[in-house]
Amino acid sequence: MKSRSILSLTLLILMLTSALILSAMSKPFSYFNTEDDISVLQEIKVCQWAGRWKEIYKYVFQYNPIVIHKPELAILERYNKMYDPETWTLFEDIRFTYGTNRLISSFTSVPVDDYPYVEHGEITYDSENRVTDFNYSMGYSNDYTIDITIDYLSEYEFELHLSKTYEEGSEERSVQMELDSQNRIKYFYAQSHRVIDGEFAVDREYKTEYIYYPDDETDSRDYIRHLSENIYNIIFLDGERNCGKIKEIIDYSLDDNEIWLPYYKEEYIYSDSSQLIYKNKYYYDSGYHHIVLNTLNDDDFWQENYRHIYEYDDNGNLIRDIWQSFIIAQNEFLNYKLKEYSYGNITEIEDASSPALPSISLSMYPQPFKDEINIFAESKTVDAIDIDIFNLRGQKLKSFVGFSGKNCVWDGRDESGRALPASIYFLRAKQGDDSIIRKIIKTK
Repeated sequence: MKSRSILSLTLLILMLTSALILSAMSKPFSYFNTEDDISVLQEIKVCQWAGRWKEIYKYVFQYNPIVIHKPELAILERYNKMYDPETWTLFEDIRFTYGTNRLISSFTSVPVDDYPYVEHGEITYDSENRVTDFNYSMGYSNDYTIDITIDYLSEYEFELHLSKTYEEGSEERSVQMELDSQNRIKYFYAQSHRVIDGEFAVDREYKTEYIYYPDDETDSRDYIRHLSENIYNIIFLDGERNCGKIKEIIDYSLDDNEIWLPYYKEEYIYSDSSQLIYKNKYYYDSGYHHIVLNTLNDDDFWQENYRHIYEYDDNGNLIRDIWQSFIIAQNEFLNYKLKEYSYGNITEIEDASSPALPSISLSMYPQPFKDEINIFAESKTVDAIDIDIFNLRGQKLKSFVGFSGKNCVWDGRDESGRALPASIYFLRAKQGDDSIIRKIIKTK
């Protein structure tokens, strides 16, 4: 059973150089409104098949409680069961910050205990909120770096340039595109120049072909919008890198005779409601078929490799991704990996990016605080001001009443008197239909 060597590259490269990698999920992680709350993805649990499904690691999500266009991920925690098969151990804590466009501007992993591995990234966008630059570093001493620049040539066309450095060498890569009559991506062309140990250079060229279903209505603008708005999903969770109703994606490499040879293919199968229910992966094994089967039928060259089976809940959210591998000797698919997705609610709060209404002003000190914080609210009326404290999940922890011009003190405890941990919290001051929200940082 073969696997693509390109998978050893970082997930970020895989995201932005689709000429070398394909989509890995059925859809972006969605969210949906209930009567009072917004439901969001809160946990992904990954299991390995060993006669039964065995838990190996999981992701836990914490969101900013302020929901404007869509929920904003604040913290992504990664756990594994490496040290104790019965206990989840936190090994990475990733924090996200957002720009005024409500898109991720940077992320940083916080080292946990004696695990010094760190990741840091910064993203910039143009005036149309399209990602233009991505700077990324990872490793125990930031010894693996990636710099990506996207140049927009027109409304539909763009080029990508990548520089990568790592312990063994460096790589330069450029990606161009070719559009079809619908302005969708038809081909991605990639040229790669790699230097290993300062001496040995490898130059390669790749091509990826996109084939769509007839009812697909997307274009390349949807593709870049999807990348810009789903960066965390793509980088950290191996999420969907393509958009549109794709039928097949085929990868090619250019041989010494200037002939494009296929080497990998993915096939997408949808339900009647256009939900992706199967994704089949193949590799091209011409040697096996030439020598063993003595056939030149191109269809016979595609050897089954993996397949994904997707299951959804009633709201259309992905809940199970069953990954099966094809065993040639047994001529059947066997379970390999399972991802289970669970969802929860966060409370929708007013837009904190809106200008503060003149009827309420709010000041707090000290900021950050350790034990107590003073809260001073002012308004143009003498009515009471309701003050609420929320955590990153949008859960209300503490409520009290203040009055204009009067100082209030919060001792960092919830309604039950329990001392809250060091973290980021949100304070909402509300009077009638007017409100204002501010961020509070509690330290150890």
